[in-house]
Amino acid sequence: MRVFFAMLVVVLLSGLLFFIPKSKGNNLSLDIFNKIVEEDFPIALDIENATCFISYTFDNDLETFIKKMLKKNMPDYSAVVVIDNGSGEVLALVGGVRNGEFNRYFPLSSTHPAASLIKIITTAALLETNLVNANTSFSYSGKGTTLYKRQINSIGKIISLYEAFAKSNNAVLAGAALKYLNPLALYKMAEKFYFNKQFSQDIQVGSSSFAIPENEFHMAELASGFNRNTMISPYHGAVIGSIIANDGILQYPSIIKEIICNDEIVWKSKEKSNRIISKNIAKGLRGMMKGVVSRGGTAGGTFRSSKKLFKLEIGGKTGSMTGGIPHGKNDWFVSFAIPRGESSGVSIAVLHVDVDKWRMKSFDLTRTIMEYYFSRKNYDQGN
Repeated sequence: MRVFFAMLVVVLLSGLLFFIPKSKGNNLSLDIFNKIVEEDFPIALDIENATCFISYTFDNDLETFIKKMLKKNMPDYSAVVVIDNGSGEVLALVGGVRNGEFNRYFPLSSTHPAASLIKIITTAALLETNLVNANTSFSYSGKGTTLYKRQINSIGKIISLYEAFAKSNNAVLAGAALKYLNPLALYKMAEKFYFNKQFSQDIQVGSSSFAIPENEFHMAELASGFNRNTMISPYHGAVIGSIIANDGILQYPSIIKEIICNDEIVWKSKEKSNRIISKNIAKGLRGMMKGVVSRGGTAGGTFRSSKKLFKLEIGGKTGSMTGGIPHGKNDWFVSFAIPRGESSGVSIAVLHVDVDKWRMKSFDLTRTIMEYYFSRKNYDQGN
């Protein structure tokens, strides 16, 4: 495990360093960003003739709690990212391996199959056409968890888009994309959500990847997430959750508050935002993501039974696929949680990778994190 993890760190670092932004006329800042990644986010660095101190956005108590929960029943590899929707600040960036080691590299690596998380992108593109809504009905045959040409738009079971999203039905999302979208429309929506692009204010990571569909069935695979080539980072997953929670607006995430070198501020984060999708599309997606955690959804029972989360608006998307680096069974949950009557809250991405068998479901850990975070904020039912 140690040897493999060391190899993983080398792979992740090479990707991170390749994408570090070039500073205009400020070589010191470039050196700092390189060193921050190399040394796993230290609080102080010596760069050339300067002593630099770095202030991060991390919530130390929250990260300590997440590590404690992971240690109880830890998958082979884990990544957890928590983002404050209002500010874009990254409150937790925790990566871990089964031997008890923790790091910040793993949540930033875009070497994991996006799987059914991509259904968020496909549904956004469908809603943008104004030809489809949550109640639009589709027909398919066979199992919703598989994807064969004969299943798509075939005469058989009738299901609404809302239910198909909640149950992560591959055949319906693929068929809907083939019927209402062209390849370029799907690709452009993925780019709107910053696939194949950079989006962070400070530490730049390897881009999540989405391909241009090459033929009809390839588009079906891409639209449903039933492929191993669409890649995403847990960091990006949490950002997608925050876009939906923020009514379609990306609050650019930040990890570093400020960097001070020899008593001079050389970096300071600034709140920056960009509209990705319309408020109406975001509202539609929000409703369907809430369906995932309601009765009949792929994460239904987990959140409904929690009295501590009673006053929160919660939505999410599950995903599972074998593949990626490290290779294993990827179990995803990307979510948001917003106190009722407010406009902020947090978004959380949890990824577990198990080599042999499932050890801990990602949405179970997400629930525990939400309960801890909002209990501290006095948003639980008893306050």
